[in-house]
Amino acid sequence: MKLNNNGKTKVSEKATNSAHGEDSPYFAGWDEYRRNPYDPLHNSSGVIQMGLAENMLSFDLLEEWLLKHPEASMTFKQDLFKEVAFYQDYRGLPDFKKVISENGSNNLTLFRQIRLWDLYAMANFMAALRGNRVKFEPERIVNTAGATAANEVLMFCLADPGDVFLVPSPYYAGINNLIAKNIAFECRFDRDLRWRTGVEVVPIHCYSSNNFKITKSAVESAYNEAQKRRKN
Repeated sequence: MKLNNNGKTKVSEKATNSAHGEDSPYFAGWDEYRRNPYDPLHNSSGVIQMGLAENMLSFDLLEEWLLKHPEASMTFKQDLFKEVAFYQDYRGLPDFKKVISENGSNNLTLFRQIRLWDLYAMANFMAALRGNRVKFEPERIVNTAGATAANEVLMFCLADPGDVFLVPSPYYAGINNLIAKNIAFECRFDRDLRWRTGVEVVPIHCYSSNNFKITKSAVESAYNEAQKRRKN
């Protein structure tokens, strides 16, 4: 944070530098979607947002199919499905905050109990998904808000600004440095990881032709690119 000539504070350089990626084609698409969103009845020629890991347009079809095939999902429950199918309020789940606020001085104890229960539930769920052929130790599980947060935690722990991480692709919301009409652009995943950590992200390109396996040649290519980008 800096002071300008009249003594008032300005926004930090981290908040104002180009790493925010707001001028990328990804966010240009977002702006167009906000100006002209698709609606099946009122704007059938509008823009459909396909840059998220969330598709509200197919929700009714998916819900209807799961009602007919409940055995296909271990977690499907009609009255709760919408709560887990879409992104939730970034400020926190209202029901969870209500429980916390109603317990007053017992908040810390309650939070610890919920966290412990959450870890055990996650361990059991992951084991069940794998037919109970493997077991997971709850005390060795760390929950994060998605892959971006998990990678960011690792970067803060293992890397310094200017270091480079190799990440298998494709990932949200596309492939880094994708070339379209000779124009290179980055995806949001890279932007989100670089912004606070200062760490560069180089994708290990994987392809559907070999079922997205990580090959030696792909790793070597990404490593050579990382050597060019590293600043330390």
